[in-house]
Amino acid sequence: MRFKLIINPIAGGRKGKTLTEKILERLRAWGISFEHEFSRYIGHATEIARQSVKRFDAIVAVGGDGTVNEVLNGIFGYDVPLGILPVGRGNDFFKTINTSRLLDVIIKPLIEAPRIKMTDVGRINNRYFMNVAGVGFDALVATIAEPIRFLGPIAYLGSALIGLMRNKGINLKLNIDGEKIDLNALMVAIANGKYFGGGMKIAPDASPWDGKFDVCLIENVSSLEILKTLPKVYTGKHTDHPKVKMLKAEHIEVLSSEKIPAEMDGEVFYTDKIILDIVPKSIPLILSQA
Repeated sequence: MRFKLIINPIAGGRKGKTLTEKILERLRAWGISFEHEFSRYIGHATEIARQSVKRFDAIVAVGGDGTVNEVLNGIFGYDVPLGILPVGRGNDFFKTINTSRLLDVIIKPLIEAPRIKMTDVGRINNRYFMNVAGVGFDALVATIAEPIRFLGPIAYLGSALIGLMRNKGINLKLNIDGEKIDLNALMVAIANGKYFGGGMKIAPDASPWDGKFDVCLIENVSSLEILKTLPKVYTGKHTDHPKVKMLKAEHIEVLSSEKIPAEMDGEVFYTDKIILDIVPKSIPLILSQA
């Protein structure tokens, strides 16, 4: 196979740059056929991916969840396999499909005959996402964390503490596979993968191969209750809380009377309406043989 590597040069900071250099060295040493190109601005990885789909056997995102999202939106619909080499700070979707961070394990699918598995993708307002979308507290925290993302997972935790002081809850009207719910929400997370926020296990049972979203509904609670429960999100134990409800769904509509923060694979935007659908088995994903 001939690979196109699309590299985010600032993903993972200095550590990410070093890891990227090691990846390129290994691929050259092992005689892997590839070209690589660095993204230079927001949306550039999508442009590169779209220009590359007909000239390569597979497109590989080298970066974090944001890079994977951009590459996905460039290749979706072209039936070209997507590879992921995680050099970002969070790499949350990669944690769902591969728990190892050993360099040789990460590169292994590109060296041996790749195992390609058709994988679910989420669609939100005509864009696509690989991992998690959400509204409310998580999107607010992502907004606060943006200037300090170089700090890694600690950026999310610190921003969550700041978000506590700003949180007022949001009134939402939800339609989840036809079930209508009015909710004063802390947040709603719509998950294809298990993790977000740099390792928080927001949807412990999520699978990108089951044709369903895992929807995490969290009612608004006091700041003290959030502080008590936040550590449990890292292990997935928050699902036992009485204010947390987990659902499986294929179609979700979220309505608000005002524009609210929303996020998709860490990219924040403001809207008063989002429509989400699972697109089952719609992207060929390169996985390890193990």
